[in-house]
Amino acid sequence: MAKTVVLLLLYITLYATNHLKNEPSPYLQQHKNNPVDWYPWGKEAFAKAKKEHKLIFLSIGYSTCHWCHVMARENFEDKEVATLLNRFYVSIKVDKEEYPQIDAYYQRVYKKLHKKGGGWPLNLILTPEKKTLFAATYIPKYASYNSEGMLFILKHFATLSSSKQQNYLNKNTRLLRDKTHIHTSQNIQNLTNEQILKQFSKLFDTKNKGFGTHPKFPHPSMIKTLLNLYQITHNTQALEMATQTLTTMAQSGLYDQVDGGFFRYCIDKKWQIPHFEKMLYSNAELIEVYTLAYTITKNPLYKKVLQESISMVERYFSEDGLYKSASNAESKNLQGDLQEGYYFLFQYDTTLEYLTQHKVSLSHAKEALAYLGIEEDGNIDGELSNPHITQMQPPQNINIVIKLLHDMRTKRAYPFIDYKRNTAWNALYISAKLKSSFINENYQKEALTSLQKLLTCNMKDGVLYHTSIANQPLRTEGVLEDYAFVIEALLMAYEKTLQKHYLTQAIDFFQKAQQKFYKNAQWYLSDDTLHVSATMKDTHYKSALASLMQSALFLSSVSTQTHNYFLVEELLQNISQHLTNSAPYYATALQLFFQKKYGIFLIKSNKHNLKPLLYKDFTYPFVYLYAKETTHYELCGARSCYAQEKKLEPLLHKLQKIIVRFYKQKEQ
Repeated sequence: MAKTVVLLLLYITLYATNHLKNEPSPYLQQHKNNPVDWYPWGKEAFAKAKKEHKLIFLSIGYSTCHWCHVMARENFEDKEVATLLNRFYVSIKVDKEEYPQIDAYYQRVYKKLHKKGGGWPLNLILTPEKKTLFAATYIPKYASYNSEGMLFILKHFATLSSSKQQNYLNKNTRLLRDKTHIHTSQNIQNLTNEQILKQFSKLFDTKNKGFGTHPKFPHPSMIKTLLNLYQITHNTQALEMATQTLTTMAQSGLYDQVDGGFFRYCIDKKWQIPHFEKMLYSNAELIEVYTLAYTITKNPLYKKVLQESISMVERYFSEDGLYKSASNAESKNLQGDLQEGYYFLFQYDTTLEYLTQHKVSLSHAKEALAYLGIEEDGNIDGELSNPHITQMQPPQNINIVIKLLHDMRTKRAYPFIDYKRNTAWNALYISAKLKSSFINENYQKEALTSLQKLLTCNMKDGVLYHTSIANQPLRTEGVLEDYAFVIEALLMAYEKTLQKHYLTQAIDFFQKAQQKFYKNAQWYLSDDTLHVSATMKDTHYKSALASLMQSALFLSSVSTQTHNYFLVEELLQNISQHLTNSAPYYATALQLFFQKKYGIFLIKSNKHNLKPLLYKDFTYPFVYLYAKETTHYELCGARSCYAQEKKLEPLLHKLQKIIVRFYKQKEQ
């Protein structure tokens, strides 16, 4: 009998799983064997907390998050921490990529409590009624990093008297209701281009390029807005800030010089040391921005970057026509231990030896390694170097060397890739490929195939779902960003093909989005009970609401859904944005639409007449095509038309004159 008990306890210790074992999320699967008795977000966990009068420990992260893994190893795999959590708390794990609305809600809670932005992992202690007692990001087991430590925190809140607990709640309630720290500024419609440019220039790093100090994020929507400003005003300052940033990033450690594609961000202001995650969404947005920059400047570097980035996504993220979410920063080294960036880094001596063994002369090998910043003493972690461009002129043999460096990498284990197929992020990438299709016509064919695959695999009975996993049933319904970015992709597909069914689908999705997420003159991130309001602010990617409103403006101009125009106008009239925040807002582009009532332009004619314009590079960013049964050309705005011509060239000439006249008047 005693032997049986011992064996049972040993089995539980080694093989027991918690309540995450049947969850499809890769992130939750990473925690299913933790000694912590995790629950997924849901009624069961909250009912248990109320029934047993226990506090809730809520932990939010995602599968490719480096500091989530660090915290898991220090705390959630630790028996001492697990004992406290299991005794005093009901512990809930949330994959923020599976439930972005839950993450958004608690990130806002954290920001209000701490007067600064949060991040991941995000950890909160809640009452059984979901009232917040405590919020933090990464927490070490013991006191360090300006944190009191997990053991202390868990014991402290578990042993609070009811009166002291109420003191915490009262203080946090005041902070959550406090609006004095919220910035206000002029209405977004009243901002001039010069004012926008001034706001952006305050954030511009004139020495290292980019925006902000560190950590250094690429901010693709800000760069896109600068490029749009240049297209409208020909202001060289806007173009220079954008192109200097794009060129610097393309030659920096943020960009994978061997395989292509961008890492998520750099931890230093010089763009040298990246955080080695690769995200589908960030690469999608950057592909779009480099495409726009290439159409304006014809800089071959930008074309090279977008082509290599697409190749990287296709090589590592593609799965049967759709795309997985993200790759991890960590990979296994020779000792079998997880090490951040290991797959991507090079040691000088072993790399030099490999190159010379593969018929690269010693002098050429040294020249190439110097060009790529692979140094004898390393540039990032001990003797290891992260490749970056150190001089403008590449050695003649550089392509051969880069191929050999890629071959060296393939002998290592590639980092874990989260296999969720996120609807919103797939749509972002599909749109980016469509926009870059003038460079390679195969991009359009592949993107249209992926769009159809997305609407087949991630939709059921007319309902869009947020994620899918191959060979598993759909379970989490779509949120605002899914509808917004799918609509954007459908409209881009229409712009590239003039096939009406894409426009019809976009209209249908917009109507569904309005029914699901627009309540009492307020847009929400989801249609569940959480009631998280949507904003124009960019987060780690562009605002879904801003994207949806741009689509609404176009749809109101080409369909019977004319009320959409007033929907956008109503929203903008009630928005005041503080553009000098640490992250500028995608809504800036929206205000460009509304500098006058006809802030967008439509060229209307039959498909045959419009075909030459499918890949036309316009000098103004907001020009759209619309196919109708007519032999002439019409130039229209959002609400009225201004010109009609039998031939295209006179119409384009009038378009340019209208733009020049309008913006000269606007800025005076």
